[in-house]
Amino acid sequence: MGKGAGKGAYGAAVAQADEELRGIMCGAQRSKHTHERGVEKCLALIKTTPEVFADAPTEDGGFFEHVTRVLVAKKRDGGVERCLAFVARVCSGAVLAGDDQQGDVARRSLLWLAKACGAADKTARGRALEVIALVLERLIGEDGAEVDEQVWTALSDAVVPRVHDKVAGVRRAACLALRRLQEDNQPATHALGRALARDSSAEVRAAAARALDPSKKTVGLLLDRCRDVNATVRKAAFDALRLKVGLRGVPRDRRAPVLARGLRDRDAAVRASATMTLARWFVSPKVGADATKLLELLDVESQASHAALALRALHAAACALANDDRREATPAWLKGEAEPETCAETRRRDAFDASFYYDAVDEDGQNAYVVALESALEIADREDTLLLQKKEGDAFVKRDPASLRLRNALLPSNDEESCLPENASTLTPAAALWLRCRVLLELEPSAARLTPSNLEDALAKFSDGDDLARLCSTAGEQAAQEEMKHRENDGESENSDDEEDLSFARTFVAAQVLDCARLLVDHKAIDEAGKVRVADAIDGDFVRTQKPLAECLAAPAARCLAVARGLGAGFTEDGASLHAAVESALNRGETRRALAVAAQLLAEPRCFAPPRSAAQDRFLEEICDGDDALVPRCSISPDADDRELAVLALGRRMLLGDANDSKRIAPHLWRFALNSREGLDVRGRAVCALGDAALAFGCAKCAPDDETFATSLAKLLDEGTAAPLRAVAAEGAAKLLLAGRPLSVDDAEQQEAKVGASLLRAFLACENDNDDDDDDDDDMAAALGGKRRLQQVLSVFFPTLAGTRPSSVSRAIATALDDSTTPQQAAAYVASLPGQQFAAPYALCASVLAGTSLRRGEALTTMRAPEGQGEAALLSVVAAGVAKASAEAGEAVAAKAATKFAAACSSAAKGAEADAAKDAKNLLSADFVADAQEAPLPPPPPKAGPKIIAPKAAFDGTDSEPGTAKEAVTPPAAEAPSLTLAEVNKFTVPKLKAALKERNLPVTGLKAVLKARLLEALGYDA
Repeated sequence: MGKGAGKGAYGAAVAQADEELRGIMCGAQRSKHTHERGVEKCLALIKTTPEVFADAPTEDGGFFEHVTRVLVAKKRDGGVERCLAFVARVCSGAVLAGDDQQGDVARRSLLWLAKACGAADKTARGRALEVIALVLERLIGEDGAEVDEQVWTALSDAVVPRVHDKVAGVRRAACLALRRLQEDNQPATHALGRALARDSSAEVRAAAARALDPSKKTVGLLLDRCRDVNATVRKAAFDALRLKVGLRGVPRDRRAPVLARGLRDRDAAVRASATMTLARWFVSPKVGADATKLLELLDVESQASHAALALRALHAAACALANDDRREATPAWLKGEAEPETCAETRRRDAFDASFYYDAVDEDGQNAYVVALESALEIADREDTLLLQKKEGDAFVKRDPASLRLRNALLPSNDEESCLPENASTLTPAAALWLRCRVLLELEPSAARLTPSNLEDALAKFSDGDDLARLCSTAGEQAAQEEMKHRENDGESENSDDEEDLSFARTFVAAQVLDCARLLVDHKAIDEAGKVRVADAIDGDFVRTQKPLAECLAAPAARCLAVARGLGAGFTEDGASLHAAVESALNRGETRRALAVAAQLLAEPRCFAPPRSAAQDRFLEEICDGDDALVPRCSISPDADDRELAVLALGRRMLLGDANDSKRIAPHLWRFALNSREGLDVRGRAVCALGDAALAFGCAKCAPDDETFATSLAKLLDEGTAAPLRAVAAEGAAKLLLAGRPLSVDDAEQQEAKVGASLLRAFLACENDNDDDDDDDDDMAAALGGKRRLQQVLSVFFPTLAGTRPSSVSRAIATALDDSTTPQQAAAYVASLPGQQFAAPYALCASVLAGTSLRRGEALTTMRAPEGQGEAALLSVVAAGVAKASAEAGEAVAAKAATKFAAACSSAAKGAEADAAKDAKNLLSADFVADAQEAPLPPPPPKAGPKIIAPKAAFDGTDSEPGTAKEAVTPPAAEAPSLTLAEVNKFTVPKLKAALKERNLPVTGLKAVLKARLLEALGYDA
């Protein structure tokens, strides 16, 4: 009998409709091409045979029965995905059809899916949520799509709790389903925000980032996820910002830092996503592909470096999109195929890593990131066109494509005339930074460079010497007027603070103009006559002037003046020399300005390249070397700012000279570095200078008068030193150890070991410090570095040193463990470094046997046996002695750890003899070690098996009073047959239970428990 037999014509029709529905579902499972026709057939079946779509499944199945089978299918393959998509199309199609009967089926289907979200089966819950998400995605944006309020509420009530499901896949699906359920739904938005901020699964946080509707309250959560530990989440956050948030929707103080973090991200996909977000914002109607407008929105005055990085990223994107035949071939080092050979190439690569435009090229020569950028700009075009059409109506004028506007804004045009403004009064801070970046991006681009002829044409727009000199003069005049007003408002005549100066618009403009002029002059874009006029303008308006100027302008003015005067050729005997400029400022009472200019000149090695002239030597004598010179006088000034500049100048003077100059100046700098009453900024400058000089000339030439370099350095690395100063000293010491510079003449290895031990303790102190009050928030810590900087430096230093100079690390850990204050984690950390699998446990055992701390033996539990058989045999014997010593002292945990480690080393030794040559501290002859060699190695402790609950005595029912029941008499069991370990391993669960019954043992529990119980009864190790 077939289906429907005995039920009449009606039953046969239902059976036939169910068979047809089954065929539709099978076709949908095989191919998506059948979906459209399948949806039409399903909608027709709703009208002709609505019983197939009833809530209660018929005997022959029905629509919901078929959907249930899809939801609970354990295997995840393409067929299941296609079925889910088809079910979603049927439900959404029924909603859009508008028919009452079809709408009722859609309503019941959504309510049924809402109930399925609470199913006990995790697969069913997840797939029900996926179908809901697909249905809602198809309904949003469709004309005439309406969902009953009761259904909407039921969906929301069912989906929101699933965001906290115990299964990560279900939580992810719930986040996607809530994407379209957030309108006037505070619980849904709150659940997504909580998942985005706190969920432990990266895929859930990424889904929440894609689903969350940003608002003033929630945009901060998205910005926080831009620095998530997982690259997928960071990329999802930047994608959400691009698709859902405009530039003005981000708080002003967070725009530039978030973009800069994304553009510098270590993951290429995140950098590409951040670039696409920036490009989308740049071509948006609010910005209009105007670089100056973008910089204004990025708060250029307080975020100048981040804003400049954003322009560099846009320039690299424009170069990648444009097929510009004016540029040279992309260099190999930019593609990541070779290392940069010059400092300029390194700067270009590090400033913005543009390699992701070249390192993912497919067979057709296309880059996936460039294709994604083009696609994002095309989507931006469509969105902006619809928005402008709705806003402007008939007055709408079609704009150029976004990619073309990006290229036109960032890449130079040969048709453009002079780009220098007539004077600085028309320059806003954003326009001034854009002026400097336009020059810099073509001289040092993050892409292929313009060919020499095209580069000359590009710089010709800025190469008028008269215009550039006039621009510098007006910038200096306006900066002076601004500084005068500032001093009048404050009621002071002292020099202004650096950080406050940078917030002044005219001062900021002047700094950008000076940097732009230096770039043009240094790259010979200005002729000789123009260079003289530019130099005279800077000399008169920034150095020799009696007008007040912000101190932060002295350094850029000195750099530009030195280049314009010809660097070393600028030291002459006439009044236009660089020396005369410093003397003139000094004679006019501007001591601070003269000192700052002199310090900057000393920082330009090209100004004093050998052979030096008599004028250069006279400058050094009168500024630094003489007894009554400017720098020594300022070094004893009561003003801390003067002393800081003087220390900076002295350090630069050391690097310009030779070893004798270093030996002469170093004691003076050590007095600053070790003076606890001196300011941290001055001390930090001195420590930096001493470290650089020791790297160049050797530590012996940079030692103080009364002690060695290593001893003084150890004082700075002491725990009592302030964190910023300690970070600077640690960075200098790390450089010296990596370079292999001897820290002392007599006992170099011992001093190196002491410094290494100090660095190791400092690193572990940073890791163990859970203090929420991080000193990196302080201004001083931000300038010099704090605990976070110290940890970053040393986390890279120790693995690098272990790879290049492993013996140095071995000596450091041995010296560190000689100190009882060193935590046992030091040995565990060093043991994880490359090449230290023997040195770290050996040093730890030596420390324990010396009586420093017997509890340190606990750290052996985290260590592995070394690969060398002789080393492993040596550690096996020594660790056995540690186990014996720890056991006699009552340190049970340490004894157990040492015993296990000794057994592991014994196994790795494979019967080899102990390598006595490696026994530097002669531990084989130690008391406990010698005793351990005579006694056999103790076996490792047995593994803990499952807890066996003994059967209770049965109640025989003869006495109802508590405590008076008779004990059940258990007849003696017959002796069970003996079993081998191989036989037990082959037993199935029924055989295990039978064997346990024969021995009167409990038969409850999983197979692993049953097997362990039987093995224990047989006397085997469970």
